[in-house]
Amino acid sequence: MKLEVKDLVKVFEGNPKKNIEDTIAVSNFTLTVNDGELVGLLGPSGCGKSTILYMLAGLKEVTSGSIYFDGEDVTDLPSEKRGIGLVFQNYALYPHLNVYQNIAFPLEDTYKVTSLKSKRIEYLDSLIKLLNNATEIKKLIDNYRVNNKKVSLEAINAISFNYDVPFNVSKKVYRILKKKNIHHIDILININFYKELIKKEKSKLIKKGYTIDNEFTILKDDKPIQVKRKISKEEIDLEVLQVSRVVQLENYLFRKPSELSGGQQQRVAIARALIKKPRLLLLDEPLSNLDARLRISTREEIRRIQKQSKVTTIFVTHDQEEALSICDRIVILEKGKIKQIDNPQVAYDDPKNVFVASFLGTPPLNKFDAKVVKNKIFVGNYEVFVLNNDSLDGEEVIFSVRPEGLEIINEDNNIYYIEGTIDNYETLGRDKELILHNEFNDSIKVVFKDDLEINKKNIKLYINPKKVLLFDKLTGERIYL
Repeated sequence: MKLEVKDLVKVFEGNPKKNIEDTIAVSNFTLTVNDGELVGLLGPSGCGKSTILYMLAGLKEVTSGSIYFDGEDVTDLPSEKRGIGLVFQNYALYPHLNVYQNIAFPLEDTYKVTSLKSKRIEYLDSLIKLLNNATEIKKLIDNYRVNNKKVSLEAINAISFNYDVPFNVSKKVYRILKKKNIHHIDILININFYKELIKKEKSKLIKKGYTIDNEFTILKDDKPIQVKRKISKEEIDLEVLQVSRVVQLENYLFRKPSELSGGQQQRVAIARALIKKPRLLLLDEPLSNLDARLRISTREEIRRIQKQSKVTTIFVTHDQEEALSICDRIVILEKGKIKQIDNPQVAYDDPKNVFVASFLGTPPLNKFDAKVVKNKIFVGNYEVFVLNNDSLDGEEVIFSVRPEGLEIINEDNNIYYIEGTIDNYETLGRDKELILHNEFNDSIKVVFKDDLEINKKNIKLYINPKKVLLFDKLTGERIYL
């Protein structure tokens, strides 16, 4: 589904009596998200990310602007009619329900218009097909043969997943085949019995003037009978089986949320959103409650699930690492306004303004107040860069360089440098981070290799000119070198 958002505005009214002014939470937000694309809304707390998400979901009213799903204006459409799936950061699972019941919950009391089918004949036919594979199923059951209710459920679960049948079918077959001394003749007797029942069911339909096709659809005058009906338990079973495969929860359907890890609980929440087959999937900081290692594995799972389901997705986060790692594009926001929309790597390498450059990157960007004298940039008395022209002569600018753009070397073979006094260093694993200060910046960060020896308190930081970013001091906009 293609999402189009045009000039979206959200204003929270103030209180004149208490001298509280109106708050513009979102200002002229315009975005197009292509079918199957994963777009991240990224920015600090209070920048309007979640407000935009809730307006897309229909949970907050739009002050002005429009929202289109595949060209359909849904701006004023109620949330339940938009076809969205929403995953919150706190999972919101029902603790008294197992995984299956949590996932299936959105389909309870759901109605649809479909062709009328003979559920009885479909059920009997499924039993016959499974019993024709009795040898393989019996081997599967033997792997779970323990006098334990939970293990029996796992065997039934395995039959359903292996043969794509509802749980009532796999449960019936399990009861037939779990006996150790069952013989081939017993299985044949069951098969013939079910075949006879199918004949009787078909005879009943014929007497009433109906026929049935190979898909178990009931026909009147060779035309399917259309009915509005509640989604059946068997259909819910198959939907749960399908979506639990996508989120890799096949073996956890009969566990309670308390028996799952945080990452597994998050996948249950995503499955519950996906089972509705949403036109748009909305993820509101879904990883914020997880520890660091689990966040990494779960964000990889979210990307895999999104690619497999091919659902158009909006992912809200304040964590730039999450957004950079899994999103097709990111929208960087500040105080409700879009600062840049781009591919994650492009946004990092080619920021349009100082806010984007500062927000993206770990460790953060080093910034210095600087002045241009003719075609040279000075930070205090340090000549840090030479421009190709003197069009900025006399201008005050923000001279910036990322931590990986500052080098600690012993040779005096680089004309661009700045000096600093070492305060501390931090181990980042493969690399180390050095923290320095000078009279122009009280926190200069440098990333360097672990094998580099530093035996001086005051050192020169050589500047890689390819890593320099220059910004207008008044507007914060990028000045391209």
